[in-house]
Amino acid sequence: MEHPLDLTWRHLEPTPELMEAVEDGVDRLEEVGAKLQRCRVVVEGPPRRRKHGGLFHVTVDLVVPGHTFVVRRAPQEHHEHEDGRVAIRDAFEAARRQLTDRIHRAQDQRRGRGPARGG
Repeated sequence: MEHPLDLTWRHLEPTPELMEAVEDGVDRLEEVGAKLQRCRVVVEGPPRRRKHGGLFHVTVDLVVPGHTFVVRRAPQEHHEHEDGRVAIRDAFEAARRQLTDRIHRAQDQRRGRGPARGG
């Protein structure tokens, strides 16, 4: 990993499984081919007052040359986010989609093409 990873855990102790999920997510972002200048990840565990059914919040903040992406996955959106690994995976997949889309748009602009049209 050539870029700085700033990883914050809130309301939970990181487990090897959660750490692996974050590392896998960053690896998948690197596969896209973007030059990541910064990758900040915040994983927030369920509130401590809940014994069951708490949901994870995950934020992925990426900086690439000329653009910043912020992806948040909040519990009210997906009840499967009771599993921190799933919440982390979903946040990184959303970040990867945004990053890929940005790269494709930049390539099209360099080639003098407009937005792609279905047809």
